[in-house]
Amino acid sequence: MKSGCKESDPNSVLEIGGAPDFSLFLKTQKAGVNTEVCIQCLSASDELMNSPAIQLKQKPNCANMLHPQYSGPPPALSMMYKDNVDPITVVSNTFKQYFINTNESACPIVLCKLMQQGCADDYINSYISITTGPMFSI
Repeated sequence: MKSGCKESDPNSVLEIGGAPDFSLFLKTQKAGVNTEVCIQCLSASDELMNSPAIQLKQKPNCANMLHPQYSGPPPALSMMYKDNVDPITVVSNTFKQYFINTNESACPIVLCKLMQQGCADDYINSYISITTGPMFSI
C-alpha cells in the first residue's frame, strides 16, 4: 500500500509472501529505490493493523557503469610554463576526458583522486591537485 495506508499502490516494488511469515520481497530495481510504503495486516479476529511509514532504500546497481575513455593509454598531457600568467593552470576540466559513465543519473561519480602510477598509492605533490566534484578538475 501507499504510505499512510489509505490506498493500494499498483506500482509497488514490494511483494508480500504468504502465510505464516508474510515475508517482504523487494523487486530489484537497476536505478535503485527510495520510497515509503505502508504494510497492513489483518488478524484472525478481524483486527486491522497498519505500519504506515516504512522506508525502503536500495542503492542503484552501478556495477560496470564506469569505463576507460581509451582502449590503450590516454594521451599524455603536457603544459608549458609561461611567465606572468595565472599561477593555476587547469589541465583537465572533467573526469569525462578519461572515463565514460553509462548511467550518470543513477550512478553519479562521487569521488576521484590522484594516485601514483599503478594506482596503488596516493599521489602526494603540492603542484598538482584535483577538485572535489562534480567534474573533478585537475
